[in-house]
Amino acid sequence: MRRFSHLFSRHITWIALMLTSFCSSRVVAGSFTASGSTLTIDLDVASQLVTVVSTGTTYTFTLSGGATNSWTGTTSTSVSVSGTVLTVTATGLSTFETINITDSQTGTKVTFATSGANAYSDNF
Repeated sequence: MRRFSHLFSRHITWIALMLTSFCSSRVVAGSFTASGSTLTIDLDVASQLVTVVSTGTTYTFTLSGGATNSWTGTTSTSVSVSGTVLTVTATGLSTFETINITDSQTGTKVTFATSGANAYSDNF
């Protein structure tokens, strides 16, 4: 048994190293938090792009370009998520006065796409 104990020990060490590597390289996503009249959006994946559009009764924020393009945060009647798109609903437009877009990674971008005659009613 002594002859194989070192192989078992090496195997456990290798598994521990692989798990540590996997956990530390975990890619989060675009995140959002609502607090009172402020919605904060954070681009937390390198090279991530968010495209903002006003439809008049809602805003959409679409993620692209990052290794992971999904949203994390708590949805409500003010904010909904479907895949890569975060939507500030009509309720959200009347709730939020300010929308902060921050970045916690490098190379992120924000684009305000053509919204036609639809205006923005919040401070960005």
